[in-house]
Amino acid sequence: MQTGRTENDLVPTAPSLGTKEGYLTKQGGLVKTWKTRWFTLHRNELKYFKDQMSPEPIRILDLTECSAVQFDYSQERVNCFCLVFPFRTFYLCAKTGVEADEWIKILRWKLLRYLLGPVFPSNDKPVRTKSPVGYEAE
Repeated sequence: MQTGRTENDLVPTAPSLGTKEGYLTKQGGLVKTWKTRWFTLHRNELKYFKDQMSPEPIRILDLTECSAVQFDYSQERVNCFCLVFPFRTFYLCAKTGVEADEWIKILRWKLLRYLLGPVFPSNDKPVRTKSPVGYEAE
């Protein structure tokens, strides 16, 4: 047995289901430069920060206001996608196609959840939804 450790130290922790975080490159709004930012997705909020250690987000996007998430091939970059809001379209790029696909899948899943709301069958028992990776929702 290891000493100086608690039982919690020995159990690997997993991030909350339905959440995601990581670096994405974002196109600016007024000035169309590209900057790498740290993004966190939790519940209906997509936040971005200057970097992973920044305590306060630069902006918080409410996904209940987002109308679409889609791949974007109009940029001169690869692995890009966009989030369409009534006030602006945000262009984001991931390092890899797999990473871009993961972001798109979870963002679309979130949009669908907020669009449809909770689903109840005729017997009034809640239906468990699955996240893009097959886990139960938060």
